[in-house]
Amino acid sequence: MTSNWEGMNSTTGKACEDEAHLRQSIADILMTPLGSRVMRREYGSAIPSLIDEPDNDVTRLRLISAAVIALWRWEPRITPSSVSFARSEQGALTMAITSQRSDTLRAVTTDITLTGGV
Repeated sequence: MTSNWEGMNSTTGKACEDEAHLRQSIADILMTPLGSRVMRREYGSAIPSLIDEPDNDVTRLRLISAAVIALWRWEPRITPSSVSFARSEQGALTMAITSQRSDTLRAVTTDITLTGGV
């Protein structure tokens, strides 16, 4: 089974298809603060409010929870399956979300940079 997901690239305005569109949607959902969309206040995730919290196990668990809840609610094309974190040499914290596509059952991984580092 193949998909015909299509949308617009939010940066270039050009056509954006399939996994590129899916990754863009995931990033948009996760990085949109709850309450910031005027006509859709519930859209987004709690991740932006957690970015400046201490980097510890509790905050990471809250980030994982915020990501999974938001993706289950707003992105029906995937099922989140794992979340991991990595810190670059410059100090940037990145969250990698692996999800299973509902149409092909293939894994899709999306990286979200949470902090810029020093």
